[in-house]
Amino acid sequence: MLRRQCISEEVLRIEHHCPVLFVHGIFHNSSAFYAIERTLRKNNFKNIETIELWTSVDRIETMADQLKARVDETYRAHLASDRPGKVRIVAHSLGGVILRVALQDLDFASKIDKVLFLGVPHQGNIMYRSPYPRCIRDLAPEAPLMKRIKEKPLPGKIHYWNLRGTLDIVTTNKDTILPDVPNLYFDGVGHAGLLRAKRVLQAITAILETPLYDRIPSEVKRRA
Repeated sequence: MLRRQCISEEVLRIEHHCPVLFVHGIFHNSSAFYAIERTLRKNNFKNIETIELWTSVDRIETMADQLKARVDETYRAHLASDRPGKVRIVAHSLGGVILRVALQDLDFASKIDKVLFLGVPHQGNIMYRSPYPRCIRDLAPEAPLMKRIKEKPLPGKIHYWNLRGTLDIVTTNKDTILPDVPNLYFDGVGHAGLLRAKRVLQAITAILETPLYDRIPSEVKRRA
């Protein structure tokens, strides 16, 4: 279903120079995105970054502030290069919740034009019952933070994609559903598999190269 549009070499070159920022999940770091980064570089993406977060120590709001500062820095550097486009973000697991909090700042959202969520517990997660780390407590479905991001609509003028694995037991299907955006299901893929399965890597590459919204209606669910 994710077939590339017929776009010119010049447009493709512009897409490949837009900055892509990875946001990792809990107890992880930049190494989580090794396979994705390698795939993107093979496909001529030039500006790839990863933010390192202390998920075992900091609260979600603190990490959201760190993400906002990093995106501002990346966006300013991209503007200075005189190239069009904005920042694209690929967020996995808890990283997606951190991004959702940051997106409530409209100034932050104005610097982004594409977001890919990978296995993100948009509706909360049962892991909140764990006493450690502190940020996990905010994932309770009725926690103030989760209620706030669920009740407030996603900022406009950003292309959102929500990628989910059918074998994901860390963030289950009912936890990861995100209404009103394309939800892509990958059969036989688990939570970590969203970071390295070939079909997922191909989808991420295609989405980052073009919005594809004229190919797939925004409110329909698809299996890949």
